[in-house]
Amino acid sequence: MKMKTIKVKKKVDDYATAQQQAIESIPVRSSELSMVGWYDRDRRTGGPLEVCGDQKIKVARDYARSHGAEYQVDIGPYELFYLPVPEGTAELDSQTLLEIHRELELDRFENVQGG
Repeated sequence: MKMKTIKVKKKVDDYATAQQQAIESIPVRSSELSMVGWYDRDRRTGGPLEVCGDQKIKVARDYARSHGAEYQVDIGPYELFYLPVPEGTAELDSQTLLEIHRELELDRFENVQGG
């Protein structure tokens, strides 16, 4: 599926405002969206930081596409990438997530990205 690009022509001074304006511009309720990537053109940085390395914009866009992002919102210096959360997806609270991670027995190198 091709990402829909939404251009928001509002002046934003910070990331939090950009994110709020971006969510309001997407024709889906905010509770049904999840951000999967972002890029700040002015600072030449983006994320998710774990996978972007020194190729921030290319990796942020490619990562968002490969993880199902359906919306790219361009606002101010930011490109924000969102995907709709699938119906029936349950949210886990932070305590439940911590309990799940404590129960896992992982080799210390098992979660290394890229080999």
